[in-house]
Amino acid sequence: MRESHRGVHFLRLAPAASRSPRSPETWAACLLCRNRCDPRNSESELPECGPRAVCNRVDTYGTPWVERQCRCPGGQSCPRSLDAHDGHTVRDKWRLLKLCEPVDDLPRCRYFRDAAWTVQRLRCQRKEPCRLFTVRKRPDVEEVNASTLCQCPRGWHCPGKHTEAVPGPRYDRVRTYSAYCTAPDH
Repeated sequence: MRESHRGVHFLRLAPAASRSPRSPETWAACLLCRNRCDPRNSESELPECGPRAVCNRVDTYGTPWVERQCRCPGGQSCPRSLDAHDGHTVRDKWRLLKLCEPVDDLPRCRYFRDAAWTVQRLRCQRKEPCRLFTVRKRPDVEEVNASTLCQCPRGWHCPGKHTEAVPGPRYDRVRTYSAYCTAPDH
């Protein structure tokens, strides 16, 4: 179902066959579409996707929304579902990066040759933030990024949303938030 309000297009996802039509995970998925989302008016305006390009970016942090990046070649439609296991999705925290081709066709990175990283499990010190958020207000949505800094002591919890964190300074159009470990009874 497609609805419009002030030039912003909303897509309500149809219920999956395996779910109850009234289940929360089915109808909580009301996608806010941005960046030339309406294919009837703008599909030709989007650039054609190259190999391994992200055609849609689905942000699932708050109210899910889709940002179109490019159109798939050959008239193939780009997935925009909230299903991270549809065979066309690479998950990055709260973002689902949708590709035209199946992700199984992507080359696998070889650790320490193509990619490497270091995992640090530092314990948070008293009065030290466990996670930092940056929130950039856009015309219709908030774009949120989070960086985990340390691990809370056993039984304590680090807030996962910026709305549960302490507001910090504002830089240009970006607001910062600091999350602190909370005791189990809070």
